[in-house]
Amino acid sequence: MRLSNISHAIQIFEKNHGFSIVREYAGHGIGQELHEDPLIPHYGPPTIGTRVKVV
Repeated sequence: MRLSNISHAIQIFEKNHGFSIVREYAGHGIGQELHEDPLIPHYGPPTIGTRVKVV
């Protein structure tokens, strides 16, 4: 799966439920620190960008 698939799913959900996208904010990873990479925008086309392993 690609991170952009997550971004696109968020964008579709927002659109279908009447929300708007705040392009200055993004989702983030959580690990040893709270705000870690990867940054995940709340918009964008699917199937491009970084691949991630789904466990």
